[in-house]
Amino acid sequence: MYLILFECCFGPPLPIGSFLEKITPFQLSAYSRAYDFALLPLSLLVGYGVDAIRQPLRTRGHNYARAFILLLFGYVCLAPVSGWMKEITYVQIGDPVWMLPLAALIVIVIAGIIPLNTTGRGIIGVLLVLLVFAETFAWNQSFVPYLTRRKVTDVVAVKQDGHAIPITNFRETDPICNRFQYSLRFAMNGVDPAHLADVRNLLSGPPREGDGLRGVKDFEPTQKNLRGNLLFKRSFWLARQYVAGALPGKREYFPSTTTVFLENPVDIALPGAQRQDLTLSSISENAQVTDIAAPENLFAPIPGGQKRMLTFTADLPEAVPGLPAGPAGAVHSALVYTFKSDTNAQIDVTFTMPGTDRSQMGIQHLVRPTRDREIQLEVPLPDFPHFNAQMVVENKGSGSFAFTKIQIKSDLNDEDGLIQILSRTANTARVKVGPLPEPRILTFLDAWYPGWLAYVDGKEAPILRANEQFKAVVLPAGTHEVHFVFKPTLTFAALTISLVTLGLSLILLIICWFLRLPGASNSGPDTFSIEISFDDTRAGACPLVEQ
Repeated sequence: MYLILFECCFGPPLPIGSFLEKITPFQLSAYSRAYDFALLPLSLLVGYGVDAIRQPLRTRGHNYARAFILLLFGYVCLAPVSGWMKEITYVQIGDPVWMLPLAALIVIVIAGIIPLNTTGRGIIGVLLVLLVFAETFAWNQSFVPYLTRRKVTDVVAVKQDGHAIPITNFRETDPICNRFQYSLRFAMNGVDPAHLADVRNLLSGPPREGDGLRGVKDFEPTQKNLRGNLLFKRSFWLARQYVAGALPGKREYFPSTTTVFLENPVDIALPGAQRQDLTLSSISENAQVTDIAAPENLFAPIPGGQKRMLTFTADLPEAVPGLPAGPAGAVHSALVYTFKSDTNAQIDVTFTMPGTDRSQMGIQHLVRPTRDREIQLEVPLPDFPHFNAQMVVENKGSGSFAFTKIQIKSDLNDEDGLIQILSRTANTARVKVGPLPEPRILTFLDAWYPGWLAYVDGKEAPILRANEQFKAVVLPAGTHEVHFVFKPTLTFAALTISLVTLGLSLILLIICWFLRLPGASNSGPDTFSIEISFDDTRAGACPLVEQ
């Protein structure tokens, strides 16, 4: 079991870890956790050393052999410390961190060779304990103050009271992974430590992609991956068409307000679309366009080698004309900018919502010279009805860079206003949808796995696998109440089997207790006899009996 757990920590390419990742949906490998299991052989080694101070072995040769083994292991453990001391610069450490364990090793070796009485060995034991604590003290003189200086400083204050799962339809990025969970705020990133590996791969962005990684940093789903502000910023979407197959790439656009990607073609009353026919934009063709014309320095040329910060303020419509405002807070929109460049440049955008602690990055663009042509790029926006935008342009060459037009496009096909989230818990979500003019697919961007059930107007409905790893249900025209609930049959069955097995085991123990053999006693015999026979032909030899 120790070897299995050790391999699972390291994961691929070790065989057991690789096999486990193939047969389960979880990304379990975490190299740092391997130390938890490495403590077992280290503890056995400590026990071997402590056993050496109890008493010498039977022969001097055995004592010397044990001393040699202890010295060998001591060297293996102590030699790396001298190399670490040269590399550790963030804390001040001195020679006691290696001299004290060396002294403890010498004490163990001497006590394992020299015969000592009970008092002497007791003194050696106390001395060894003091040396171990002294080594810990020597490290902590610098390490503990270092940890206190590096204590977590919240970028966003943790909510202290009024904790309730929100019924809004937006997700944020958590500056400190999993910190939002203490305030019950929905976040795109985090999902650590036991998460679905495929879900993490959808959220992650370069350079933190692939196996062996755990949490998702705040910049990954938005700055390095289009899908954050394009799709994962909401829990629920209404789609009017579907495409059979996987999601587009992490830097490929598609109209998320109208389109969902299903695992397989399905026979439903919605039109199927071909991937190549989709609009290569995060906004559908039915859009409202707003020009950003101020401040004027937005369009000033940026000379070669300079880095400039540009800021502006804008508003997003809170509702599509003819629909009520939705729980997302704003209509799905994108920042679209056009530019000319004679150089290579990097463009980063950050959005903040005034009066709140909400802040989110936009997709990062790296541009090349356009050869006097105007190029248009797009940045999907978070659902901030009012926001401040901060654009940082770094000119990496000798030519100039300049924006020629900046616009905001808002998708008028966004039907978030037809979604009303009634309630949410850890294992349930109740949503009212409608009135729908035509059939729609309601996508619930919560991980798909066995045990989830969906009910539409009280009747169970099939759950479709949508956007690779999430859930969806088909809704006919009209107004409907949809209830998602997690009822893990396998978990309940396993719990039942465990309880039944435990109960039967207790019953069996009780029966065995009452059905003990008559006359059985816990005490042993008062006397014993040993009979030894010698097969010897010498005169006078006879059996020996001792009572």
